[in-house]
Amino acid sequence: MNYTLLKDENQKLSQDVAILKQTQSIGNIGNLKQQVQATTNRVNQLEYSNTVRNQDILALSKITNQNKLDITTCSTVGKNLTQQITSVEQEFHKKTQNVAFTAWNEGGNVTSDKVIKFNKVKTSTGVSNLAAIHSTGTFTVEVHICGDSQL
Repeated sequence: MNYTLLKDENQKLSQDVAILKQTQSIGNIGNLKQQVQATTNRVNQLEYSNTVRNQDILALSKITNQNKLDITTCSTVGKNLTQQITSVEQEFHKKTQNVAFTAWNEGGNVTSDKVIKFNKVKTSTGVSNLAAIHSTGTFTVEVHICGDSQL
């Protein structure tokens, strides 16, 4: 009977020794504390990174909304400018006149790097001083807009 009791107790002790061996393989408690602290630090870093990313997303959202507003404003300004440019172009076309002349040098001397004097003028519109073209090779176009003389 004692033998059976000793045998049972030996078996329990063997189990306890096996459990202790497993505990030793896990390592000491200080190492576990370090691992827990490292894991906690990493979790804190991830939470901080997540907070920073959320702030970045909010900032980008605000910038996007401002850019949309700027684009809308620029579009409106662009439309206004286009209308103004169109209006100015229309006024310009109303106030301009065509100017043209056909002239050449017939039988006269032509020298390189010199003013060519045109002695023949076939057509002339908007050029009032044809004599200057003959004598000096220059001309002045006079355009009258709403009674004002502009050269």
